[in-house]
Amino acid sequence: MQATNPNSCSLKCFKSETHKQKDEEKQVSDTFGASETTETNQLVSEITMDKDLCAILEDPQMKSLLKEPSLQFHLLTLFEILSDTRLTGEITREGRLDIANKKLAGLRKNGVEQNELIEEFCERVLTLAQQQ
Repeated sequence: MQATNPNSCSLKCFKSETHKQKDEEKQVSDTFGASETTETNQLVSEITMDKDLCAILEDPQMKSLLKEPSLQFHLLTLFEILSDTRLTGEITREGRLDIANKKLAGLRKNGVEQNELIEEFCERVLTLAQQQ
């Protein structure tokens, strides 16, 4: 059954996670006003990203993977590439991101430094992200 009011949803939509996210986005938008749309969109994006990250970190399989010292080492290396300009000599964030992506590709399946834990971690993150 379609809703007749453009501001209301069907029962199925109302009970869904998508509706809840849209409702939260609207509350944020109402709170900050229409004149701050860009800032509001950024805030909503950060809130959504935080929820996605929390869902990933709460996953039992992910918790188990993150206890592995080898995975911790490689993730820390990627973090350092992204955050320490002295490590790569790359000043721009985009440049460091490109270097980190190349490093990650090398650690994934068929990469020169192939690591099963990295591949399992990446696959799990992608699976959980698709479920969100």
